[in-house]
Amino acid sequence: MVSFQLNAFYLQNFMSKWIALLTFCLSASLNAQILIDHPLTLTECVAFGLENQPETKQVWWAANRAASALGSAKSDYYPQLDLNLNASNGKLFEFGSVSHPFFSTAGANLTLSWLLYDFGGRDSLVEAAKSALLSANWQTNWVLQRVMVAILENAYSLLHAYEVLQAAQISSQDAQLLLETAVQLNRAGLAPVTDVYTGEATLAQMKMEAAMQQAMIDVQRGKLAVSMGLPADAKIELAPLNDIPPPSLPCLSQLIEMATELRADLMAKRARVSETIALQGQVRSSYLPQVSFTGIGGLDYAFGEKNDGGQYLVALNLDFPLFTGFDASYQNRMAAADTNISLSDLAQLQLNISLEVLTHSRTLAATQEMLQLAEISLNNSKMAYEGVLEKYRAGKERIAEVSNAQRQLAQARVRYSDIKTRMLTSIANLAYATGTLLPNMRDACKN
Repeated sequence: MVSFQLNAFYLQNFMSKWIALLTFCLSASLNAQILIDHPLTLTECVAFGLENQPETKQVWWAANRAASALGSAKSDYYPQLDLNLNASNGKLFEFGSVSHPFFSTAGANLTLSWLLYDFGGRDSLVEAAKSALLSANWQTNWVLQRVMVAILENAYSLLHAYEVLQAAQISSQDAQLLLETAVQLNRAGLAPVTDVYTGEATLAQMKMEAAMQQAMIDVQRGKLAVSMGLPADAKIELAPLNDIPPPSLPCLSQLIEMATELRADLMAKRARVSETIALQGQVRSSYLPQVSFTGIGGLDYAFGEKNDGGQYLVALNLDFPLFTGFDASYQNRMAAADTNISLSDLAQLQLNISLEVLTHSRTLAATQEMLQLAEISLNNSKMAYEGVLEKYRAGKERIAEVSNAQRQLAQARVRYSDIKTRMLTSIANLAYATGTLLPNMRDACKN
């Protein structure tokens, strides 16, 4: 198996800290106040998200509930012991002579019941509870990864918004320089006044785009905050992202095989199939005999007579359900249907996973190639703009050509940032699709 950890280079040192992050997620301080006084790295954003997202707390409690359900299922192996205490006072009415019309009694009874054998019913319930717990653990893993990839996507989008705003500001500076050049040439009689108007219109357009992009930053910051489990108006700033080398991808068949082995939601679905099969076995055993033991011991005391009496009962019971109104037959059919539904869900999920891996791997490969071309386009656009601007200053070019070159340069800056963001998002999504976003949690979920 090819070692493939797409997230290793953009979550620096994260895997060495994943236990601490899970501790944050499962901590009891659910209402802890978050103080963000510095630009956050991606690792810190993920840590905040795992700690504060309600969804992570929900699946953690679901896993705890599944563990308790397993303990409850195992309790059927133990005997049941009940103690009954009673006290009574009354009066008897009889025709004729009455010797003791009033009476007061007190008693205690201890009952021991123990199911000895039920043809695998208890075993099936315990196996179903074990599978449900395993499914809950895998689902917890999957939700953590879903929270992580959502945070990464929103963080990349916010960084992209920063870059687009910076590009808009640079374009505004270029437009300001073009306007000043047009004014100087017009004063020297080398350019018409319409060039000044064109420069002013171009500058106004660039400023409008910068203003709109500032609003987009606020919106994207709110999306990131919500994905981290924080209020939408939380003041979040991101630290700059280091340059990311393009990953070396295995072939598609290896990626799909990796996803089949590592995807936590697939593991959860397989555990769900095991649970339904075990429940089907429990239903079958429900219309088979049960062997149980019953022991009862008690003591009664009559206050008026000032004497007491005791009794006991020891019994070995064989219960055989002969007819339940065809309920057992229908229960067995429903259990078989649940099993087949789970198997169909599993098969559909495997198909969906292969499509997800294909989609994200091809998108990543395409964006890697596009990023190289976008860099070439950006460099060429810069040189083209500088060349046209110099010609305009020399009176050898029209301002329309300069404006076109300026718009092309502005678009090239945005396009480069957009493709880079799409590549980063594809890396995170492919790691998510192959189940490698939290690879070290596989053994933890099994245990």
